[in-house]
Amino acid sequence: MFSHNLSLNLRVVLAILSGLSVVPIAYLEKYNSAVIYGVSLVNSLIGAVFAVLVMMPYLKRFNVLKVLLLIASSIFIYTLVSELAIKRYDVFFTDISHRTSIILSGGLGAILTLLAVQLIIPIRFKKHAYWMVIITGAFGGFIFSYSIDSNLVVINSIGYIVWQVLVCMTLFYTKENREP
Repeated sequence: MFSHNLSLNLRVVLAILSGLSVVPIAYLEKYNSAVIYGVSLVNSLIGAVFAVLVMMPYLKRFNVLKVLLLIASSIFIYTLVSELAIKRYDVFFTDISHRTSIILSGGLGAILTLLAVQLIIPIRFKKHAYWMVIITGAFGGFIFSYSIDSNLVVINSIGYIVWQVLVCMTLFYTKENREP
């Protein structure tokens, strides 16, 4: 798991498993308990699973501090973008639709994920990585904006899966081969 040389196929499988983890995690929503300062148990678990299955495989070797930073950053990113999506970016005095706010959150979450991986691990990315991850994240947000309306958590998880696989693939393809 701590091999930074995982194949794209294995990384995609891990991203799919991360997205599917939303199905059992969603059942904890009825408890709606805040873990720390308004961050729910559900948001914490979704962020932690994503960090472990999608972000952590970029580590060359296990490093407790970096793992904890990846998990904390992933929880922060997920909590931030989900709150912005729900509140439709009201903090910025915008009047945008719910669908648009989810799409924007998809792009924002993707670029923040790239920056977290780049700063914590550190990894170098090609210059076009920033635009690519925003575009693929926004596209994942677009898919998510349709799947989130379903009453079935399995359908909801499709949005998570698509977004996570797209971000995973973009990170993989835009990573520079040489090490920093």
